[in-house]
Amino acid sequence: MAIAFLPVGTAGLTLKAMLWRFSDGAVWNGSAFVAASSVNGATLAGYELSVSTLATSDPTTLGYYLTIPAGAAATPCRVSFYTTSYTAGKSETYGVDYQPTIEVELVDGGRLDLILDDIDSEVDDIHIAVNAITVTGSALNVVCEADDTYTVVTTGNEGATTYANTYSNNNIRHEVAAVGGTIDTRYQFDIGSYGVPDAVIINAHFARNPAGGITMDLWAWNFVANDWEMVHANVLPAANTTTDGDYTANLFAHNVSGGKVRLRFYKTGVGTASLNIDQVFVSYAESVSASIALILADTNELQTDDIPGTIAALDGSTFDSIPDMATATAQTAAQNDLDTITDTGVALTSAERTTLATAILDLASAIDGKTLREAVRYIAAVAAGLIDDAGTGTETFVGLDGLTDRVQFTVDEDGNRSAVSYDP
Repeated sequence: MAIAFLPVGTAGLTLKAMLWRFSDGAVWNGSAFVAASSVNGATLAGYELSVSTLATSDPTTLGYYLTIPAGAAATPCRVSFYTTSYTAGKSETYGVDYQPTIEVELVDGGRLDLILDDIDSEVDDIHIAVNAITVTGSALNVVCEADDTYTVVTTGNEGATTYANTYSNNNIRHEVAAVGGTIDTRYQFDIGSYGVPDAVIINAHFARNPAGGITMDLWAWNFVANDWEMVHANVLPAANTTTDGDYTANLFAHNVSGGKVRLRFYKTGVGTASLNIDQVFVSYAESVSASIALILADTNELQTDDIPGTIAALDGSTFDSIPDMATATAQTAAQNDLDTITDTGVALTSAERTTLATAILDLASAIDGKTLREAVRYIAAVAAGLIDDAGTGTETFVGLDGLTDRVQFTVDEDGNRSAVSYDP
């Protein structure tokens, strides 16, 4: 716990501080609260706390901060700051009360809120950059799920086969024969809350004797228009054959909601044709924006999103001035200087910005046990790096430097990942 503040019109002060307990006026002696009567010239040094400087963008003005000792942080106290040897009621220059539930306070008009606002903008820049990154890979595919409403045959006879026969490309097909010249078969896929659909891949054939120029259309549910839209007309041509072909159709962001993608093979006037699907799956990308919530949870301790509200909620008595701090004229002059600082703010230096960005990038376990820097390295390698040993069952993705192995996947013949190693 620390208190930060910016005295008006001062530079290069050597400040000292003492800590007083609200309940009885006891003073902190470095390890415990003792009676105030213990303070005298001989013992004074044992009660003084160290006040550190805080660099600002104005070289003529320094900020200051005081770290509250751990043993006193849970106790409501008053802090006295002074520039000379302590004399009760005479030499105090600044004063502030604190409650243990308030981790950082703005003291005597200091510009801590502007410092946090500046930090907030840097965090936002990182959020925007990370939000723009998506990851795709050979294993980001999903087969349909069981669902009595959306994975169904609404028109057609599927006999002894089911949607489960579409999971593998093994010549065991989901067969749906037309009823009344119509086939209407639907599948639902769950690509996760942060998935974005890319395409649907189909291995199938549309059997009809004679073929007669009949085709099957592919539809997808448009969650914006709240209706089916045709994503590929004539995706499967009818043929007097049992040989499967590979077909692909593109999908779009409006074809998913809550991670759900719904597809429909539908056509009327097909006579006695049958739809035979050996395998169908949705290929998708996964956005790392999901991890932003975790970063926000970690950085929210700064409370940078509601600095104005926090300040407004603080009781005015928190910032009571010491009565004999200065004359009315000096107070007026100080207020004028404070108004100027309020208008212009305090900017972080380049080094401070770099330090802040590094702290966020290297925040331990920010994303599933990895730092943000590590996560972005792995994402970049998979999304834009070189790949070694593709098709061998062990695929290695190289970092953007073209040299460092960042991610290694163990995959089966369908591209499904069974193991992953980072920085192998």
